[in-house]
Amino acid sequence: MLVAAVALVLFLVFGHRRWFFVDEWDFLADRNAYKLDDLLRPHNEHWSTLPILVWRVLWRLFGLQTYVPYQLVLISLHLTAAFLLRTVMRRAGVGPWVATTAASLFVLFGAGYENIVWAFQIGFVASLVFGLTQLLLADHDGPLDRRDWLGVLAGFAGLLCSGLAVTMTIIVGVATLMRRGWRVAFFHTAPLGILYVLWWFTQARDAYTTQRTKQGGRAVPYTPPTIGELARFVARGIGATFDAMGQLPGVGVALGVLLMAGLGLAWHNLDGAERRTRAAVPGALIVGAVVFLVISSLGRSSGIWAPERASRYLHVVAALSLPALAVAADAVVRRWRMLAPAVLVLFLIGIPGNLRTLANQPKVEHRIPAIMTLRLSLHQSEQRTKAANCQSVGVSVQRRLDKGKSLRIDGGRVRVFDPTVRPFYLLPWFDYRTYDPADGHTLKAPVGPLRLRLAPDDPAKPVMVCG
Repeated sequence: MLVAAVALVLFLVFGHRRWFFVDEWDFLADRNAYKLDDLLRPHNEHWSTLPILVWRVLWRLFGLQTYVPYQLVLISLHLTAAFLLRTVMRRAGVGPWVATTAASLFVLFGAGYENIVWAFQIGFVASLVFGLTQLLLADHDGPLDRRDWLGVLAGFAGLLCSGLAVTMTIIVGVATLMRRGWRVAFFHTAPLGILYVLWWFTQARDAYTTQRTKQGGRAVPYTPPTIGELARFVARGIGATFDAMGQLPGVGVALGVLLMAGLGLAWHNLDGAERRTRAAVPGALIVGAVVFLVISSLGRSSGIWAPERASRYLHVVAALSLPALAVAADAVVRRWRMLAPAVLVLFLIGIPGNLRTLANQPKVEHRIPAIMTLRLSLHQSEQRTKAANCQSVGVSVQRRLDKGKSLRIDGGRVRVFDPTVRPFYLLPWFDYRTYDPADGHTLKAPVGPLRLRLAPDDPAKPVMVCG
């Protein structure tokens, strides 16, 4: 608790460098909490219903006056994940001091700063928390009971937060299969898998058909990575995570050696039943770290960045690896007491470097992007308007909208651009907002003047613009 309290203060102090940034404007300006389509439509392939609802509530309560409430939700989730990880370690037989030390490394894992202070990552970390909750609720002997039903409910909540829930569901399936058999594993995974597949085919399938390259945002057909590319992605992701935990040269390698040697020592002499009980959860989590990187590589291994080294990915792989690492460390300490200080130092030596990383995270400018000013300033409704000067738009047309004035749109969906803003090639939805006349034919400017460029969302369906 003391580590968590200190960490909370540090995160708020170091987190002042963050502000609303890129993806967050999608939740703030482009999602309506009362429209089912907006709640189910994926964000960068992620099912994000619960984060959207949380952001809309925070927007109603605090607007853009302060970023702190948004951060506090994420920080609370991060600390909750650390508490759940320590619980996993203790159930796996790890002693209190080793479990606390390993969990403290995760709490202060500044290399994963995106999942600690960038509030948009509420979705990723919430899926981690709900997945760990389901895992702990399913980690018991005997037939199905209330804990299992609550676990599936937690797993469903995780699905509504991000694609990380797919990995967490697989982890729960592996753990329950090892400890309780295939029927329980089926109970915990099949309903969630069916729901996810239904959502994917109805809402997210098109998000995987194309990807964007650096050359002007040109859309190209999606090509999956080769086996070699996938293997390199996974190896680099695991290596980068262990290096980030250790910070100093050679410490990451020492942690890897400790993991492999210690797990063999911990589980070698156990009988089958005890091994399944002790190894099911930490073993499933370390498998999940590989699964997470494999799934991530399918969408992120080709592009202009190296996501396997991205802060948010390091955070997840560290969370999934630390319980097994703690089991290994505990086994070494129990066998050779004299090595206890050295083992604990391996967990603690990287914390100062991680705090430096957290303190030196990139600063985000405290301003509203011009395109977001447009999105937040143009209101859609069915209010009657006397707009004249009607024109059928097949390509694009520019309009000036003074304060209090309105445009009327008819026909197909219309894209509205700010012509003064350069295209944001990585995120096409960031360049414009789409309005459907079915949601309201009137676009009104409560502030102004606004300069607009309007174009059909579908060139085959021209729109009528009046005003």
